[in-house]
Amino acid sequence: MRGLWVSHFFYFFCVYDGSMYIALPVTDHGDIDSRWGRAHFLAIAETDADTDKLVGWEVTAVRWDELHDSGEPGTHHGRIIKFLKENAVDIVVCHHMGPGIAHSIDKMGIMIVKDAAGDARTLVNTYGKALRDAYGDFQKARSARA
Repeated sequence: MRGLWVSHFFYFFCVYDGSMYIALPVTDHGDIDSRWGRAHFLAIAETDADTDKLVGWEVTAVRWDELHDSGEPGTHHGRIIKFLKENAVDIVVCHHMGPGIAHSIDKMGIMIVKDAAGDARTLVNTYGKALRDAYGDFQKARSARA
């Protein structure tokens, strides 16, 4: 269970196993790719609730660089949204993201962290607790707006 609304208060519960899932666009060398919507690879990092350290890492060749301009208008954003939903992503960490897709991701309740750079795994291990704390604040702010 990802969350539970009771009255106007939001009680945050992680996935049953306590994991949090973070999506990061990565290069073939493991660094943050500066191109969110045109990334070729996307990593899904799983962090442990107790240690906030990386416990799972899966890289998928999403090929958004090749697929970006294919299909009808809106197809590419739909492709990104579908991937994020299928992978139960809580947070997106990236260098840059356009305002259109950022708006769509925010509407999904996924927190976006921009201006990231460097080794993606190191980033998750170094800032895991800060990301979890920021995500809790993000969810509380969303519930206050509702």
